[in-house]
Amino acid sequence: MHWFAIKAVWWRQLQSMLSNPIAYVFLLVFAIAAGSLQFLPITFYVRDICDLQGLVDTMPWLMVIFIPAIAMNAWASERELHSDETLLTLPISIIDIIFGKWLGICTYWCIALLVSLSNVIMLSMLGNPDTGLLIANYCSWFLSGLMLSACALF
Repeated sequence: MHWFAIKAVWWRQLQSMLSNPIAYVFLLVFAIAAGSLQFLPITFYVRDICDLQGLVDTMPWLMVIFIPAIAMNAWASERELHSDETLLTLPISIIDIIFGKWLGICTYWCIALLVSLSNVIMLSMLGNPDTGLLIANYCSWFLSGLMLSACALF
């Protein structure tokens, strides 16, 4: 594995995603969906417990919708810009290209999770949430996102 090639593909993939205005629309839609799925159900207020249970139930469905959409853009943008032939003929291996693209998708997923931290801020304003449980939820969503992004990329 050539780390300089992986870093170049990762940086190019991340820059390609963040230079597109649709990426910011995605982040906004993801934050609104995560917030509404957390706080809109009446069960959040009836339970009288300050946790992310509403989002825990629905985050797998959000990930199944949003992560493949991110990963599809990884190869589609190469086709659209006609740079796929150039990328595949560079003196780097396919594994390096795939790993670099996967790192770009994972970095973007981390940004999306950081945007959804607004739910945690709102929970801390409403009550005293268990920080260990919140960290465990976000770590599990992060790791699940890494796995799903690898599956979606392939």
